[in-house]
Amino acid sequence: MNTKIQLQDMFSYSKSPILILGGLVALYIIVLIAMVVIRKILKNNARKKRMPKPVNIQRSRDKYLKKLEALRSKFETGDIDIREAYQRMSAIIRDYVYAATGRSVISFTLEDVKKAEMPALQALMEEYYHPEFAKHSEGDVIASIEKTKRAIETWN
Repeated sequence: MNTKIQLQDMFSYSKSPILILGGLVALYIIVLIAMVVIRKILKNNARKKRMPKPVNIQRSRDKYLKKLEALRSKFETGDIDIREAYQRMSAIIRDYVYAATGRSVISFTLEDVKKAEMPALQALMEEYYHPEFAKHSEGDVIASIEKTKRAIETWN
C-alpha cells in the first residue's frame, strides 16, 4: 500500500471564511474608531461653557439682599449661631454668583475660587472660612453680612 501525502496550494480552499472574518475585523475597528470620535465630541460639548439665561440682575440682587436681611434677623434673635450664620451666608453668596454669572460655584473650595479669578467671592470666602470650620466659631456676623451685601450690590 502506497500512501502519498500531497500539500495543497495555499488558496485552494474556500476564500469566503477569510473574507467574512476580515470584514468582521474591519467592522469592529470602524466601530471602535467611531466610538472614540463620538466620545471626544461629547466631552468637548460638555466642556463648552453654556451661556447663562439672561437674568434681571436687579431682581436677583434684591432677592439675595432680602435673604441676607432674613439671616441677620435670625441671628439677632438667636435662632441661629455664628457657625450656621456663616454657612448660610456662604450659601447665599454662592447662589447669587450662580444667578448673576451662570457659573456654579456651590462646591468650589477656596482654591477653586482663587483659580476662577473671582476676587470678591474669594475675599468673602476667606472671611467665612474660620467661623465656618473652626472648633469654636468666632466672628462678627453683622459686619460680614454688610460686606456680603456690598459684594452683591457691586457685583458686575
